[in-house]
Amino acid sequence: MNPKPHRLAHWPPIVSRFLGYRSTPTGPWSPLPFPPFAWLPHLPYIMEKYMFGFIGSFVSLFLIQLAMTLPHSAFSSVYHSPIIIGSFGASAVLVFGAFEVPLAQPRNLVGGHFISALIGVCLTKLFALDPGYHAWVDEADRGVFHVVVIVNGCLSMALALLAMDLLGVIHPPAGATALLAAVSPSVVRLSWHYLPVIIVSSLIMLGVGLINNNVGRKRYPMYWVKPAPPPPKPNNPPEVKEGIHDNGDQERTKRDIAGQA
Repeated sequence: MNPKPHRLAHWPPIVSRFLGYRSTPTGPWSPLPFPPFAWLPHLPYIMEKYMFGFIGSFVSLFLIQLAMTLPHSAFSSVYHSPIIIGSFGASAVLVFGAFEVPLAQPRNLVGGHFISALIGVCLTKLFALDPGYHAWVDEADRGVFHVVVIVNGCLSMALALLAMDLLGVIHPPAGATALLAAVSPSVVRLSWHYLPVIIVSSLIMLGVGLINNNVGRKRYPMYWVKPAPPPPKPNNPPEVKEGIHDNGDQERTKRDIAGQA
C-alpha cells in the first residue's frame, strides 16, 4: 500500500520549501539553486549550521526588539512593552540551534508561549484582586520578601507546564513566559496586553526560522501538527526465511545422525 502523499507536495516548490516540505525524508537537502546559497555545499555542513544559527538568532531578536520599540507603535506607545521578553532568547537557541527537536517546532513555539502567557496573566489577575499586589511585586523586584508574589510565580509556571504537557506543546522557554507574568513588574503592568506581545514575538521568530532554516541544506519545521509516522519495517525477504529454515533442517539432521551413532 502506497503512503498518502504529503499535503504540501502539490504546492509550488518555492512555497512548500519554506514551510518545511522536502520530497526526500532525510537530509542534508539541496540549498536554493542560486548564489550565494548554491555555494553552501562547498562548506562543511556543521559550519553552515553554525553560520545560520548565528544569523537567525541575531535577526529574530533584532526584529522583535525593533517591533517592541518602534516609535508610535501600539507596543511602545500604548502597551509600554519591555524591549523584549527574556524567554525569547532561550527560544532562539532552540529554533536556530536545535531546530530538529520537537520542542522547537512551530506548534510548541507559538502554542507553548501563548498558553503560558495566558495562564500567567489569568493567575496574576486573580492575585491582583488584592490592591496591594502591584506594590508587592515592585518591592519583591527590589529584594523584599512577599510570599504571595512567590506563590503566584511558582503556581503560574507549574500550571503552565501542566497545560503544555496536556496539550502536547511543551516549550521550555515558555516556563519563563509564565513566571514573568507573575513576578516581573514591567510585565505585570502589561496585563492582557502581554498576550499580543507574546503572539507577535513568537510569530516573528517563527517567520525568521522558516526563512533562515530553509535557504540552505537544513529543513524547518520537521512537522506542523504532529510528526509523520515512521516507515513500516520490511519483512524478512524470502531468501532469508529459506535460509533460516535450511539452517534449522541442517541442525535437525546433525542431531538425528548423532542419535543413530
